[in-house]
Amino acid sequence: MNVFLKGDLKLFYFRVSNVGLALLNVLLVLQCINDNAGRTNPAVLVTAALQVLFAMDALFFEEYFLQSHDYANTGLGFSYVSTYVTWPFVPTLVTKYIINHRWERKEAELKSCVFNLFY
Repeated sequence: MNVFLKGDLKLFYFRVSNVGLALLNVLLVLQCINDNAGRTNPAVLVTAALQVLFAMDALFFEEYFLQSHDYANTGLGFSYVSTYVTWPFVPTLVTKYIINHRWERKEAELKSCVFNLFY
C-alpha cells in the first residue's frame, strides 16, 4: 500500500514492530542487570538473545514478508495495525516472567536449548 512520499505503511509497521521487539528485550536485560547489582541471569540472557535474533532475522529477510499473505492480501485496517502495534510486547512477556519470578536454570540446560534450536 503506497502512501505519500512513496512509503509503504505495511512494511513500516513490520519494521517498527521488530525493532521494538529487539529494543524492549535489550532494555529488559539492562533492567535485570541494574536490579541485580551487575549480576546477570543466564536464562534472561538466552531468552532475550533468541528474541533479538528472531527480530533481526525477520528484518534481514524482509523480502519474504513482501511475498507473504499478510502483505499481499490483507488490507491496512484496525486488525492489521493492532497486530503490529502489540507485537513487540507479546514475546517480551516471557522475558518479563523470567525476570519477575527469578527463574534460573543450569548452564548445561540453557546450552542444550540453544543447541537444539540450531541443530
